[in-house]
Amino acid sequence: MNETACRYCLRFTCVCGERRFRVYVAGGSGERENVIRPILDALRARGIAITHDWTTDEGYVRPPSQSESRESARKDLDGVRAADLVWIVAPAEKSEGAGVELGAALALRKRVLVSGPHARRNIFALLAEVHDSHASAFEEVLGAAFAFSAPSPVVGSAP
Repeated sequence: MNETACRYCLRFTCVCGERRFRVYVAGGSGERENVIRPILDALRARGIAITHDWTTDEGYVRPPSQSESRESARKDLDGVRAADLVWIVAPAEKSEGAGVELGAALALRKRVLVSGPHARRNIFALLAEVHDSHASAFEEVLGAAFAFSAPSPVVGSAP
């Protein structure tokens, strides 16, 4: 089963009507194992779909070819496009990729959270919702996922 698949029809683009809240998490490659992967695992454990997990790209195991790098970039941007919310885990070191993903998310008018002690370093991050800690951003993502899955009130029904 694909990690982002609907639990009923086993497809990312659900055909059975169930749609989970979708998140893309960006960050610096230097923090992919100790910061990003635990965040991704915690989101998955709470039923949130991850649109693309860039931390498992082959380019981290061996030097990628130019075509593999191009495909990785395409998958990253597709992940941003497919997301209901984009979470930028502000890296300690400069990250061109996270900056591009932030820009793409803003241009696509996605809801964007930026978190961490370095969140205010990039002026474009200030156009997003800034959280000083990853924990508070995580709670915000959970709240957004809950609001997404809450049933809509029936018009004209009594409270």
